[in-house]
Amino acid sequence: MKQIFTVILLFCIVATSFVYASEHVVVVCPQMFYRSLEPWIKYRSSQGYTIHLLSEPFTVQNIKNRIQILAEQISVSSILLVGKEVIPSPQIPCRIIQHFGQELSLASDDWYADLDNDGLPDVTIGRFAANNTTELNAQIQKTIRYETEIPTGIWCRQFQIVAGIGHFSPLLDNVIESTTRYLLTKTIPESYEILLLHANWKSPFCPAPADYQNELIETINRNPLFWTYFGHGHPQMLDPFATPLGSLTTLSVNDFPELHCQNSYPIAFLFCCYGGILDIKTCSLAEKLLHQPKGPVAVLAASRTTMPYGMSVLGIELLQKYIETQNEITEQHDNLLNNDSINKPRPNKHLTLGSLILHAKQQALLPPNKIATESVSQKSKQISSKNTRQYQSIRQTLETMAKTFDPFPKQLNDQIADHIAMFHLFGDPLLRLPIPKKIRLNCFAKTNAGEQLHLEGFLDHSLSEQNGTVNIELVPSFHRLPMISLLRDEFRIDAKTRCSNNEEYFQANHQTVLQYDTECTNGSFSLDLPIPSTIHGEYNIRALFVSKQESAIGCTTVSVLKTRK
Repeated sequence: MKQIFTVILLFCIVATSFVYASEHVVVVCPQMFYRSLEPWIKYRSSQGYTIHLLSEPFTVQNIKNRIQILAEQISVSSILLVGKEVIPSPQIPCRIIQHFGQELSLASDDWYADLDNDGLPDVTIGRFAANNTTELNAQIQKTIRYETEIPTGIWCRQFQIVAGIGHFSPLLDNVIESTTRYLLTKTIPESYEILLLHANWKSPFCPAPADYQNELIETINRNPLFWTYFGHGHPQMLDPFATPLGSLTTLSVNDFPELHCQNSYPIAFLFCCYGGILDIKTCSLAEKLLHQPKGPVAVLAASRTTMPYGMSVLGIELLQKYIETQNEITEQHDNLLNNDSINKPRPNKHLTLGSLILHAKQQALLPPNKIATESVSQKSKQISSKNTRQYQSIRQTLETMAKTFDPFPKQLNDQIADHIAMFHLFGDPLLRLPIPKKIRLNCFAKTNAGEQLHLEGFLDHSLSEQNGTVNIELVPSFHRLPMISLLRDEFRIDAKTRCSNNEEYFQANHQTVLQYDTECTNGSFSLDLPIPSTIHGEYNIRALFVSKQESAIGCTTVSVLKTRK
């Protein structure tokens, strides 16, 4: 029966390759998973991918040799590993992290994707780390549903950050905290919404300690676009929450029955030690997250000890590529309109999670002044050049701080290389990421408190015929919000303090001053915003448009002047 199924499956794959000029994907999969993999193969084949199955026997060198031989015959673009122990993860020597732990080698799936043996992956790679068909079915069903059934919504613009505590020293912890804040405010555009959960009981972004664990799980259940954890980690749990009265459990593999993402599934980034260790028999935190039917759709996590500098560089490059792709898509639509190409098909560019990670890893080892950028027009060249200079500055700032505080400042490239190798994608490398279109907002840069501000908005040209509702918000800039609460000078656990802390936490993440819904007709809208007389300083006007299949976001900054008495 298995042989018959295999023949039918291979026939479908070969037949598909004659219909499409497709990308070639190598799938390393044991026969025990063939039937479960069938829906994924049919779905990806319908998108134009040609699937090449590699079956048993599996050894590290055997898999690598067969992939390289195939890559000499066709242009391989991606690799998917299906299974956990049956497909071993290659071991490569550590360059620097052995000084911070007991490891002398790294578990690195990227070795399979390094086709020219230069130490960097050449194609995208991911792993469905399943031990049985139930776990694999859950991952495949989430993947297909994520691309075909999930409606757009406010989640498309939400970045959920969960920040742990360094526990290194008060000075270094403050440096790491301020650096993280700097990166958030400098790299995430204001059109996106930053939600922060901070594991510091003194922070307004921290709920009452007794409610921290429940809130941490709920940050996943609210299904933001990206859910990111920065802090310490362990193979099956995140670092405990420290209080003056002792430590509290945060998130472990035992808490996952509480996951119930409804409207979508977040993509999780675990920037911590051991979150993605896959060369042990027990399941890692990342694997357990992925196995949950209502958990994240994909997880990026490390197999070994991580360091702040290496993780920060990788995170910066991930974000840069995502935002850069949004700019490219917008510019392509502008070019079509400016060239009177109304009847030409609209560009349908897709950014996959695997290509996002591959780009970030390839860029991470470049010196800050060598950061590359892509462009599609003269106008986008100017935008890309500006963005590149900004990211160069951020990378240079990170490098300067690392040279000051890192215990091995002369081996920063080795640290990055170890992090490139140890971070694994648990999930489908072909997963298509939702990228909101843009809304252009026009208004005066300055206004007086207590007056009305006239605002006009224009959707991306690809949405120029859309009608619907646009949500408008007036919010303070994220960098203006305090990280330490003046109300939490003393640790208390009474009921009144618990309520106060939870209210302060809610307000810290929901700083909306004004919120209006306005009608959008043929891709444009306008309204007069009544600016409250009680505010002053720099504020952002944020816009969100959502239809069944599309979303668009925009932001502009306005300076509110004090009312003259």
